[in-house]
Amino acid sequence: ACQKDENWACYEFPKPPEDQTQNIQKAIEEDIDKLEVQDGGQKTILQISTQCYILPFQDQETEEFNGQTTYCYDGRGTLLYSHTSTKAFENTLQAQSYSKEVSNQEFSLPAKAELIEDFE
Repeated sequence: ACQKDENWACYEFPKPPEDQTQNIQKAIEEDIDKLEVQDGGQKTILQISTQCYILPFQDQETEEFNGQTTYCYDGRGTLLYSHTSTKAFENTLQAQSYSKEVSNQEFSLPAKAELIEDFE
């Protein structure tokens, strides 16, 4: 993950243990009927029509983090827009450019990544 304030800063997060990843997938599969995915309509991003979905969520410990995330995908399944909103914060990620063909150089980080070892 990278962010730019005055300068670029990049962060690397440790890969979760495989059993943790499988536990998350298993929890989703077991609770799939409890997911309340809503139709979010269409949104145009970079002159590309996307289909949006709204996923509300609740934090069991504090109401402050209850909210929803809107995800918008193009016809190829590429995520072009994401917006999360809670009482505590808002976060928007939106594609700034789009190409169906990219070089490996496009995946080079703009700064050296700092490993965040105690991230949970």
